Amino acid sequence: MITYMINIDIEKKIDKDWILWMKKEHIPEIINLKIFKKSEIWRIKNEQKKYNSYCIKYYTKSLESYKLYKEKYAKKIQKKHSIKYKSHFNVKREILELVHEC
Repeated sequence: MITYMINIDIEKKIDKDWILWMKKEHIPEIINLKIFKKSEIWRIKNEQKKYNSYCIKYYTKSLESYKLYKEKYAKKIQKKHSIKYKSHFNVKREILELVHEC
């Protein structure tokens, strides 16, 4: 199992718009590719004054599946996000590989 994890800080002034856009447009576009089997949005509890922080996780069966997304779709999809929320966010992306589960 591979988890594509995005940690993002969103300016509080656009938080509600961003969440709605993520739920209605961005995440459905990614899930409709049939590469990832599910996604989750987690709010990271912190005390930042300017930003709310989130962790978005997408789950896929293999590193090859993730690489397909990265090579064929990621740039175009990420560009839409960057244009819409330009200079209102900070982002960090990581790939996690499941080693053990109980």
